[in-house]
Amino acid sequence: MLNGNISDFYEFNPATPICPENPGFVHQPKVKDKIHCVLFVIDAGTVGDIPPKLVEKMNSFQRIANRKGIPRAVLLTKVDLACKDVASNVINVFNSKKIEDAVDKVSGLLGLPRNNILPVKNYENEMQLDDNISILAFLALRQLLHFAEDYIGNLQERMNGRNVSTEKPHKLEKHSDKE
Repeated sequence: MLNGNISDFYEFNPATPICPENPGFVHQPKVKDKIHCVLFVIDAGTVGDIPPKLVEKMNSFQRIANRKGIPRAVLLTKVDLACKDVASNVINVFNSKKIEDAVDKVSGLLGLPRNNILPVKNYENEMQLDDNISILAFLALRQLLHFAEDYIGNLQERMNGRNVSTEKPHKLEKHSDKE
């Protein structure tokens, strides 16, 4: 999936692993077919209840993405249900100890930096749009786009033969004050 070998609308069959012989397998994926950012969606109220087997699957998926340089993030949903203060005013999400604890827990479980864990409130009972709820979603979306753009930029540089991570910095020449 990360390599872009699976076509859109591919029907997964849990009894049969994906292989090149499967119909719809993309043998030579283009950059547009590849994954540019991996996003996990986790309910803030159930962070402590994630089964260890699922955490291991997510970590396994992450290790592969990490080797490929693909950025990873978590959308931490339903923050209002995890904290009364956030439920009363969604602006409190960045000051909430409960949400901070949930972010720390996810960070620890998945080994991701805290700034890759993006809290959002789901629209559930609202009858109209609320700017504060929408802003959280837009902040998360903007961060995800930055992750994907950075990945694509690095990919383009590697494709152009300039691998940023292996390029040596230019040495600065020392000039004396007498010149």
